Amino acid sequence: MARAAAVVSSATLASRILGFLRDLIIARAFGASVATDAFFVAFRLPNLLRRLVAEGYRIEGVVNHASAIGCYFFDPEGNRTEVFWVTGRPCWVPTATPIDIGQPDETVLAEVDRVWNQLRHVPVGGRMNEESATVEVTRQP
Repeated sequence: MARAAAVVSSATLASRILGFLRDLIIARAFGASVATDAFFVAFRLPNLLRRLVAEGYRIEGVVNHASAIGCYFFDPEGNRTEVFWVTGRPCWVPTATPIDIGQPDETVLAEVDRVWNQLRHVPVGGRMNEESATVEVTRQP
């Protein structure tokens, strides 16, 4: 039993070290850019959702805030929690439009850009002229 635990622990440690080295190489090769952010979001967001569901968490929804992609879920005690990934697009207008991250990365990023392009002209503390500045999260069936 102890040997099996040691093998699993060693494999986990090796995986973490290799993942860290992968991230260092990617950062060195590509630097900080939207493309690099998209790469990390493309892997981490779906993996997180699968892990949350596998652990029994109830996903309420995934939304596009323009400045970030947010995942809302309930922990085992019923507390609502959000995990988000910054998109690198500054947006001060509160918005939360549902987004399907099961789509191809290009489609998800195009949707982020579509919402951001509608709202990016609004300065900090500013208001939208023609419509409500807040979009409510709608539950998906």
